Amino acid sequence: MSFYGSLVNALAYHTAMGNAAWGDYTDAQREAALRRASRAFDGRYGRMFPGCKFDLAQRLAWPRSGAWDQCACAPVPDGQTPVAIEEAVYELALVELLTPGGLSPSVTLGRITQSEKVDVISRSFFSPADLMAVAGDGSPLNAFRPTFAVVEDLVGCYLKKAELWNARVV
Repeated sequence: MSFYGSLVNALAYHTAMGNAAWGDYTDAQREAALRRASRAFDGRYGRMFPGCKFDLAQRLAWPRSGAWDQCACAPVPDGQTPVAIEEAVYELALVELLTPGGLSPSVTLGRITQSEKVDVISRSFFSPADLMAVAGDGSPLNAFRPTFAVVEDLVGCYLKKAELWNARVV
């Protein structure tokens, strides 16, 4: 399985950002974290990117064809992966190094308490089916994944507008 960016560019990025913890790990650990971060990134944002995969055989969501940079009001050249996508994955990879598996936690869906009343006991519950209805086309599991503002900031220009707002509501 591949990952976004490269070990060399990830090291340069984290050095420039002052993320000294990146240097505390071996190349093998950093590469594994980049693979997990890329998988988690695509799982969270993959359906929100405009266009299509550049090559149907590729494993990752990028590079794409027909993608658009809304901030620059310009198309992303077919077959290219924006630097912001790679940098978002570098941020997530650091989280994965510090907390392995933290980007894609395992959850057991059951009833989720929406609200409780203390004085007169009253509870409302959501089942997994209710969560699917709330999530629409998105995965209800995204509600359990952590959201990192730095990643949202980096990739916001490349998300479909409607998907961006729907993702924040869910």
